[in-house]
Amino acid sequence: MKYLKLLMVAMTMFVAFSSCKKDEEEVDYSSTTVLAGDYVGTAKWVGYSDEPSRAYATVVRRSSDVVSFQLYCEPLGLDLSPINLVVEQRNGIIYLTSESDLAVDGTVSAGIMSVTCDLTSGTIVFNGKKD
Repeated sequence: MKYLKLLMVAMTMFVAFSSCKKDEEEVDYSSTTVLAGDYVGTAKWVGYSDEPSRAYATVVRRSSDVVSFQLYCEPLGLDLSPINLVVEQRNGIIYLTSESDLAVDGTVSAGIMSVTCDLTSGTIVFNGKKD
């Protein structure tokens, strides 16, 4: 009986220690982390018949609900300063809205980012995907 109790204690300890696994670093899958990176696509002035030009956007995570968006398009002479955008996710679509009174907004759906910027010189639309 003594050996049976000892065997039961040993089995219990074996199960208890073998079921514990090492703590792993938590991966941040928030919208801002997923969005951060470089995007390649096209930019076009709204209302002009010119073909869209190759453009580049950089998105930097600023906080859990804000990213910084910067757009560059050499053919259009466009080099926007970084703009802070508030990020909201609803029904699988990520919505971007300007943190300030700038008229900049957009969406990200199925990996495609679409951002509209109302500038003093006109409205420009960027469409691209992560590079």
